[in-house]
Amino acid sequence: MSSPSNTESGSNNSPPTNSLLDRAKRRSGSNPPTPSGSPTLSRLQSENVSTPVVNIGGSQSATNSPKLPITGPSGTSGGNNANLEGIYRKFVKLKKNPSGNPSFLNLKGDSDDNILLPMRMSWSDFESEYEKEYENVPLQLKFPVDEIIVKRKEKIPRTIFSPTIGLVQGSLDRYVRDLIDNFYRDYLIVEHKSNIINGTSEISGGGSVQRKYSSNHKSVNYGSSGNLDLSISQDDDQISNAVIKTKLFHQGKQLTRGSSLGNLLHGSGDSNSTVPTKPQSSNSDILKEFIPERFGLELLCEVKELKFSMEVEPFFCSLYIIDLESKERITECFNFHLNTKQIIDSLKMNDNLLGIVGNQKQCIFSLNKYHPNMYFLLRIYHIFRGDIEKDIKPYFKVGNKQSIFTQFKSEITEKCIGEQNQILQPFVWGVYPVFHRPTLMSTGSSMNLVPNNLSTALANSTIGTSTSLPSSTNSSPTSTPSNSLHNSSNPVPTTTTTPPPPVTIASPTVTSVTPTNPVLISPTLSSANSTTPSTVPPPPPPPPLPLSPNSTLSSNFTSRRRSSFLSSTTVSSNQLVNNGGSLLSNKITNNIEIGNMIPATPNLSDKSICELILSDKDLKKLKPIPGSFVMSIKTITDSDAEEMKGKVTPSIVPLIPITQESPPNFIREIQDFSESPYPYLEYVNNLYIYPENVYIKYKNPNIQIQVQLFEDLGTMKHLKCIYPNTPPTIPTAIWDTLNQPAPGKSPSTSIPYPPLEFQAFSAVNFHDKRPHFTEEFKIKLPTKITPQHYLSFTFYHINLNDKKDIKRAIGHCAVPLLGANSCLTDDFYTFSIEPEPNIESIKLNSDEQKKEKQPVFTFKSKLISSVITQNSNLDLFFKHINNVDQHNSVGRTLEAVKAIQKIDRISCVQFFPAILNQLFQIMCSSANEVASQAFASILHVIKLVDGFQDKKLVNSEKSRLLTFYSEYLFDYVPDSKHLYEELCRQWVNSSSTVKDFRLNWFLFDIMTKSMALSLQPTGKLDTDLGRENRFKIEFQENLNKLVLKLIPSQQQTTDQLSLQTWEFFTTKFPQFICNLFPLIDRGFLYNLIFTFLARFTPTNDDVSMVTVKFNFLKIITDYDHYIPLNFPVIYKNVDLISELTIKFFKRHFLIGLLINEVESCISQTKAIRNQAISTLKQLLKKHHYDPRYQTTELRERISTMYFPFVLKMIDHYAILKFQLDPKESQEWLTCFIWILQYCSKELLINWYLKETQSHQETFLKILSTLLELFKSEPSIYEITLLCIELSRIFLNHLSEESIQNHSNGVLLDSIIHLLQACSQNSGVEMTKLIQAIIKDYLIPKYPQSLFHSLNNSYCEIISHELLKSISIPELIEESSSLFYLLLQSNFSSTNDITKMKIQSTVAISRLVVEIKLENSSNLTIFLEKVISKCKSGSNQQSFIDQVEEMIKKINTIIKYSNTIYANKNDPEMVAEMYYKISNSYFESPNLRLTWLENLSKIHIENEQYDEASQCLVHCAHLISKYLVHSGKIMDTLDSDFQSICPNLKQELGLPEFDQKDQGALFQTQIWTLEYVVQLLEQAIVLLEKCNRYELAIETYYLVSKILKAKKDYRALINCLSNSKQLCETLIEKSKDSRIFSRYYRVGFYGKKLEEQDGKEYIYKKPHSVSVSAVQSKITQNLQEKFGEHQQIHMLSNVKLEETTLQEDAIYIQIVNVEPYIDNGNVDIGVSQFDQYFNLTSFISEVAFSQEGKAIQQDIAKQQKKKTIFSVNMAFPYVKNRLEIKDKKEIILSPIENAIELIKGRCIKLKEQLDTNPPKINPLQQIIQGSVFPMVNEGPLKVCEIFLNKKTISSYNAEHVEQLKKAMEKFLIYCGFTIRLSRSCMTHKHQDFQNMVEKQYETLKGQINSYIK
Repeated sequence: MSSPSNTESGSNNSPPTNSLLDRAKRRSGSNPPTPSGSPTLSRLQSENVSTPVVNIGGSQSATNSPKLPITGPSGTSGGNNANLEGIYRKFVKLKKNPSGNPSFLNLKGDSDDNILLPMRMSWSDFESEYEKEYENVPLQLKFPVDEIIVKRKEKIPRTIFSPTIGLVQGSLDRYVRDLIDNFYRDYLIVEHKSNIINGTSEISGGGSVQRKYSSNHKSVNYGSSGNLDLSISQDDDQISNAVIKTKLFHQGKQLTRGSSLGNLLHGSGDSNSTVPTKPQSSNSDILKEFIPERFGLELLCEVKELKFSMEVEPFFCSLYIIDLESKERITECFNFHLNTKQIIDSLKMNDNLLGIVGNQKQCIFSLNKYHPNMYFLLRIYHIFRGDIEKDIKPYFKVGNKQSIFTQFKSEITEKCIGEQNQILQPFVWGVYPVFHRPTLMSTGSSMNLVPNNLSTALANSTIGTSTSLPSSTNSSPTSTPSNSLHNSSNPVPTTTTTPPPPVTIASPTVTSVTPTNPVLISPTLSSANSTTPSTVPPPPPPPPLPLSPNSTLSSNFTSRRRSSFLSSTTVSSNQLVNNGGSLLSNKITNNIEIGNMIPATPNLSDKSICELILSDKDLKKLKPIPGSFVMSIKTITDSDAEEMKGKVTPSIVPLIPITQESPPNFIREIQDFSESPYPYLEYVNNLYIYPENVYIKYKNPNIQIQVQLFEDLGTMKHLKCIYPNTPPTIPTAIWDTLNQPAPGKSPSTSIPYPPLEFQAFSAVNFHDKRPHFTEEFKIKLPTKITPQHYLSFTFYHINLNDKKDIKRAIGHCAVPLLGANSCLTDDFYTFSIEPEPNIESIKLNSDEQKKEKQPVFTFKSKLISSVITQNSNLDLFFKHINNVDQHNSVGRTLEAVKAIQKIDRISCVQFFPAILNQLFQIMCSSANEVASQAFASILHVIKLVDGFQDKKLVNSEKSRLLTFYSEYLFDYVPDSKHLYEELCRQWVNSSSTVKDFRLNWFLFDIMTKSMALSLQPTGKLDTDLGRENRFKIEFQENLNKLVLKLIPSQQQTTDQLSLQTWEFFTTKFPQFICNLFPLIDRGFLYNLIFTFLARFTPTNDDVSMVTVKFNFLKIITDYDHYIPLNFPVIYKNVDLISELTIKFFKRHFLIGLLINEVESCISQTKAIRNQAISTLKQLLKKHHYDPRYQTTELRERISTMYFPFVLKMIDHYAILKFQLDPKESQEWLTCFIWILQYCSKELLINWYLKETQSHQETFLKILSTLLELFKSEPSIYEITLLCIELSRIFLNHLSEESIQNHSNGVLLDSIIHLLQACSQNSGVEMTKLIQAIIKDYLIPKYPQSLFHSLNNSYCEIISHELLKSISIPELIEESSSLFYLLLQSNFSSTNDITKMKIQSTVAISRLVVEIKLENSSNLTIFLEKVISKCKSGSNQQSFIDQVEEMIKKINTIIKYSNTIYANKNDPEMVAEMYYKISNSYFESPNLRLTWLENLSKIHIENEQYDEASQCLVHCAHLISKYLVHSGKIMDTLDSDFQSICPNLKQELGLPEFDQKDQGALFQTQIWTLEYVVQLLEQAIVLLEKCNRYELAIETYYLVSKILKAKKDYRALINCLSNSKQLCETLIEKSKDSRIFSRYYRVGFYGKKLEEQDGKEYIYKKPHSVSVSAVQSKITQNLQEKFGEHQQIHMLSNVKLEETTLQEDAIYIQIVNVEPYIDNGNVDIGVSQFDQYFNLTSFISEVAFSQEGKAIQQDIAKQQKKKTIFSVNMAFPYVKNRLEIKDKKEIILSPIENAIELIKGRCIKLKEQLDTNPPKINPLQQIIQGSVFPMVNEGPLKVCEIFLNKKTISSYNAEHVEQLKKAMEKFLIYCGFTIRLSRSCMTHKHQDFQNMVEKQYETLKGQINSYIK
């Protein structure tokens, strides 16, 4: 989005830009004006940028690269970092309707075959308004003009001076110059200024200071203006603490801008959730952050001692590492000598002799690739004396005589004098493993390493704790070790022979070792053979280093098996495991010793030694020489930087930092020959020659080789380019300058460095016709190699006997450096030996070598060069570049470009920066065919580089190397075409590669950097004018085509798309868009974003598609200047509600897109909803904590842009309320709250006043929902404050007339209930705010609604809140004043206080049960203050009298409350008091209902749900009676209510009233049919809890009738559905015995009980309450009432003798009773429910006999006493205790008792017959108890006693007949039950069934004999 300014910038010829017409002309013009002036500074200065900003300008260099300011190492470095269905959704379906409707987004449709590009989106819809408002936009919300900064950053040198000093650049090939320039050219960086600012204000590694905010907090109140005053202390930045300390997001953590904010908001575990960044310190070396200084294993070796049995001659040594797998050396040689001063002085050795090998002691072996089969190979030379066999004999002799020693020394002294003393001869050699080498086991596919037990334990102890050694870790926090060398280009051998233990080669002996640190433990080495480029394994951890011989780790671990360095302290493996691998960070040092050297007889090659090590048989044949070589090995870690000062490169160039010693003691870096996973970083051009064999016809030759480099073979001019073996030194002239604070001089022609030689010599083998050489010749090659350059090898015969002519040349070999158009590469060569030195030797092949008698020379070469490639295809490419004339040849150029696609991976990685530079230039300067092929080659190169380097940047999938190139190495492309244009064009046309998403990010990065570089020279980066003309329309069209092609087609499923595709669209593509915001026309970008989102339309079940879309939006919205992009100029006037959302969408485009995408997901699955709302919530969270936007004005502008989200939530209130779970609703409403907290209140008011009534009501419902949802959240304080403030705003701007006319009072009702809900969550301060609103807004502005309308309970609500607040003493005064104001206003409006009198009494009645009014003193004080204010503030006696009358009623309630409080521990007494109070308000129905509801609440607290439901049904019945009497309903419904509550017909009804009295008696809104339904639904819930399913079904039936009468069929559906479910539950519960309440008869006796003395009650208790529990509870209640010492006696169930009772004692009698049902008619079944419903009688039975026994064995004497208790009301009732009104005793004779016994058995049989489905187990139990009586007397015994012919006449004939009938029914029921049992039995019940059937037939015959 352009940012116009009134200040013109640019040349005088630039046209004005203030009018839309002029801008339209500029957009249509082909040549946009280019500003030539300096960047506008006013805006920059207003940004308060503390970081210096680099001004871009200046002329361009010869290569079209502008001169840019260079920042040093300490310079600034930055880190990476309502209803739109008519508009938005139409564009989602563009494919189906390409034409669409015209709108501000002029998009065209697209198809798969022909993609039509969208028109460029401009700002014409609001551009004029934008220009008017621009000056009013705060600076923080304006898009910065000069956001992009292009600058040079100084590249920190690695060496003290450049290795290229002295090179003449002009004479070099072009590609070589480019390569060298790339090594030492400063970085070109394109940065965002915001990132630079963030780097100085964020807390990142360096620890800069973050903004701090004050924590002081003041109270909240309303000022005199009536506005809410959030008086909160602020700091110097005027940042509100209430804002920063919000608990809305459940975090108080402050955030800063930039990547740290993005990481916190999007989560640190998800790399796709935020823009990847790389931490960067301003003083750090950028190079080390991408390419670590050490990426393998570094070993510091220090040679210490060399001893033999005789110390008489000097020795000269060469040390290097060999690889048993490849059977070759893998490092260059380290040459040294350890000759003692004693030997030197005794032999009088001259400088020439000592100069052969330097006295250097330390070197560093760097191993990029390592494994256990690596060995140190030590070769020792002595001065050539002749036959080696003779020379070694004295070293074998033990106890040598002095004469032999003297003779031997004299021979040596003689040889050390003269020219012969510089000729060396191989003496002995020895090897030692670099690492402990476990046993090798060969498999068919890979090499497995099987360590011994100890090494396994050590390895396992660190598994999972570390994957690399400290030495392979870079000092940069972003660098991690990487090694990808184990790939297909260099496979590991798959088979090898098992080697013997290394002790047979070198038998170490114990030496002193003083390690100062714990052990180094290495994880197990994994297989390194991998051939998959994209999944290169991480570098394997190094094997354990050699073990110190004096370790005491394990008693059975000998020196033959070594696994690691060990300290002198014993360390167990358990300790290592417990340390968790922490020991890996310690420094490790160890001494190793090589003993028993192998004589060089013959001088074996490296390959032969490797084969010996692998062959045990040949090793045993060797006879070693006793000796000892000691050296120390130390692993180098990052902490060793200080100790490593004074290193020199393999090219003998000192490294930074340098030691302060003068002269310095340098540490030599040894060149590693293994492949490196990184490109060349500096100039190196060394050639290593390893002579192998020489064959010359000569008698007994002693051959020595001399090597030289000739510049011209014809003139025999040789170059000084041979590296000496002496230690590196720096001349004093150079050292003096280097040791200064700022180095000045460097090596030059007058001060050459390094000191090189003209020639070098090999050692000599005695009388060997085909000698093998093991020396190393190291040559510094010329940078420009010509065909005239030759390597000259001269072969000398050494004549020991001729002292004058010791050397005689016997052959020459001249080898061209540049042969067959390529330099010597890593290979073996065989050349002919010629007699003359100026004759070029002939290269021989393998067949020619076999010819006899032909002098030949074989050598191996190793090239280490950063300017010479060994790959023929790459060499072809570079040579084509060098030949400028060939550029005009399309064919040759095409061939060279195609050759890039054939190069191997190693060569590609080593030279990829130069390759890419050249390919980019060729692509921009060549014809279409060549350019297309260049693009294909670019893709090939970056694929190789990305696949080779497996380690990526932290929090990113980007390759380190490619990122390093794109951000720092990529520079201007010197050509007329812009790279970004050609790159985009070729990308669009490259259909075959366009879908490879893995590396698209790299191309996008190059494209954006190229775009910035193209704008920088013109000054366009410093102005926002003419943005739409910065780039050609063609480029924008191609870019749009590219995006459309990259987007997968809508027919593809998520399963068909690769992981790279999703990763690209969720991270890389949105990052690309963000990078374009400061560069290109933002209207075009908005079109691009819109097109992308429209194509990715989410489906209902496709979570992956939604994830892609919202991850895209997360990164777009995380852009640092996201807010300015949305044009933060807010609307305040609302003309039409229907256009509000559209206007917001057009002005705040990105926010509008986001809101619509979020809103479209609310009705989808939970996973999709969570994706959507989390995106919006995290964005708002970011805005909230962003330190840039902390002022009130800025926060208001930002939040107001999101206001359409509030409208969306209103539309979807039903989903939020009923379809989402509470936690999910919280997520959505958190955004809703934040927007309302800070948005423009003017806009909010204008919208609300013009909104529809339904939306107004819904908005208030959402506010009430907030208070309920967040009541237990930390943010409830803020939410409550918000609701109070919004209530005040609405009350202030609404009027009573508008409320009554517009919403019939519904809005006012909602606002008052909202304030009431706020009071539930508030403290003192909130209560004061609510009271202030009531006082200042509600009472003065809405008297008609408050006092005249009788259909609301506003006065009750307000009174209730005022009376509730008096529990806080400090609020009594304010509450009483407000209560008085209510009374006075009521009287002023209606001339009475009837409404206040009734509703305040109802309010105090509610408080009795809510807060129990345990301490009524505050209420008394409150009432006294009210009456005092009335008397002092009013002269109207009528008003005072009415107030006094009201207070009198309130005092009565207080009296009731005190009585209730006194009996608070007796729930039965409390319930009776509530019921009594309710009936006392017969004349005041409102209060009566209130007390009945209070009684229901008391029962619920005591878990007496049966009684609570009866109270609610009673209330509903009273309301229905009122509705019938007032004519509002026709059906009386009495019978329906009585089926639920049978006591209603005996309850008090309503007082007589007429139409005139109706308003006074029934004032509140509870007297409605809706409230009846609400009460009944509450009763249903309670009935289900107490298993009264039948009553709940009856209640549902009653509710359904009401709903049917109201024609509310939607609610009727739910009612009938719930009733159906309840019926199903009842059927399921009826399958088992249901549990109902228990009943107890309780009698109270004692004069101290006063009114209760002698009264008896039936108590209804839950089934779980036993007699003892009832007894305990009653006793406890009485003791609390009468004191703990009160005597309470429990009476047994016997007749009470009152004369025996003590006067001061209390007696209680508790008897268990059962519901009494007349069982006269057994055939009539009684269900379980009927047995426990509508109960008025209860029975207690006691067995006795005339003999005084309770239980009589003889049933002929057994009698029973039945006591039946009757109560006036029926259970269940509104009380759970009813007084007994009648008692009746019945004495049964023995035959009557028998009759009841048989009838009882019949009832049980009948119950089983009625059970459906039948239950086999209870059925068989009742049959067995009936047919097989085993305990009590059975039916047959009854017949024998009472129906015996002898005794039957002695009983009452009527009783006998009754017994016979009972017996008949008993037999019938037994038969039915047995038959039922047979129908449902299984096979296992067959025996039982047969038995009972047989017994039944027997019993039936016996009984029939008595009754027939």
